[in-house]
Amino acid sequence: MLAGCGADIAGTNPVDEVVENSAQAGGVTVSIAPPEVAARALSDRFLFDDVLVQFRRASDDAVARQAVLTLANPSVTFKGLPGGFVGYAYAAVRRDGVVFTDGQSSSVTIVAGKTVKAAIKIAATTAEVKLVAPATSGATVTTPTPGIVLNVCDPGGKPVSARLYRVSASGAILKDLGVRTGTNEDLSWGDSGLGDGEHHYRLETATASGGNGELSFSLVVDTSGGLNIEISSQGRG
Repeated sequence: MLAGCGADIAGTNPVDEVVENSAQAGGVTVSIAPPEVAARALSDRFLFDDVLVQFRRASDDAVARQAVLTLANPSVTFKGLPGGFVGYAYAAVRRDGVVFTDGQSSSVTIVAGKTVKAAIKIAATTAEVKLVAPATSGATVTTPTPGIVLNVCDPGGKPVSARLYRVSASGAILKDLGVRTGTNEDLSWGDSGLGDGEHHYRLETATASGGNGELSFSLVVDTSGGLNIEISSQGRG
């Protein structure tokens, strides 16, 4: 259901099998409020517009009820569900109509004449990282002081914390090149003192929602071609 920074969620029609009979029916309160990871509000974790919530039948995932929630309206009570109905709450977090993360509750059983609760835990997003310079892992540079540029993006819309290390072939840290923070932008680091040959790097990322990720890549230094001479054009007075 999720792809890239998100995917459109198809329209669904609630199943018609629920009964509106107060003697036999119960309800379920669905909430996107805490408990959340570290009891943090959704707005601290993601930049979003709304959340599509559904109460689904556990046996076949058919949608029994659905509503759209916001931080101003973080819960809803679905009534008229038959006693004994086993289901779970599902939530799709959206920005500009696109789903970028989701989550669900544990299964609950509807009790006639009562209202049960289903709290949804939303999954953390993981930063998307792309190589800019070098353009590909294993690319060759002709300087012992290369600039390294990577594009980072949190599908959740919040800033990403990114730390770059130069590492050995086995992954041991050789040099901490520092932390950069950005939101869907190119981040730059510089390295120095590199000898000819292959050098390995690892980028570790963390999103505001608690998602951690890694990207490993390498570059090859080859200074055998001699010095690089930069020629700039200047206007004549």
